Amino acid sequence: AGLRRLMGDFIRAVHPDLSPEFPEEARRINQRSLAELNAFIDILEKDGPRPFEDGPESAHDLPFFRAFRTRLGRVVPQKVE
Repeated sequence: AGLRRLMGDFIRAVHPDLSPEFPEEARRINQRSLAELNAFIDILEKDGPRPFEDGPESAHDLPFFRAFRTRLGRVVPQKVE
């Protein structure tokens, strides 16, 4: 649970259950990406760190959306970035 605890703020910011105001498509994308990230974290926590040469079979980006904030820090409902 150590890595998830370190990523807590990020996970709370993108978790679909904690962001019902996000557009449905953004919530769906976050759900898929978060599931994949959690699966990867499970592997790391189970097997421990591996040498770089033994790294992931394929590298790819995981898209995430977060709440859009104005320059003053206010969240704009239904707007994500």
